[in-house]
Amino acid sequence: EVLAQQGVTSVYADYWLAYQLQFAAGDRLAVAPYVTSRFPALTAAVARDPRAAFAAVRGPGADQLSKAFAARRVRATRLETGTVSLFVDTSTPQTPAGLGVIPDGTPAPPEYARLNCR
Repeated sequence: EVLAQQGVTSVYADYWLAYQLQFAAGDRLAVAPYVTSRFPALTAAVARDPRAAFAAVRGPGADQLSKAFAARRVRATRLETGTVSLFVDTSTPQTPAGLGVIPDGTPAPPEYARLNCR
């Protein structure tokens, strides 16, 4: 709902969060994981959207994403909702590769089981 209020229709997130967000949003939102995707058409839709937002679990993951924006001098509005931090309205279009977001391949942390994606 927060993303819809911001006019966001596309989101990047890490693998574990992306599919939970997609499930919660249904067809109202296109969500793509940073790297590995089971749904190439959704990933392509997000890549085409210059207003694509970024989402991360609140805490170290969101703080790391915030630092990635700052390191590249990209302004983004950070919104907090439930257990998820959202980064919207970036000053320039961004991609995970452009931000240097690299997944570490570790299993989903326990806090992902408690996510509130609504």
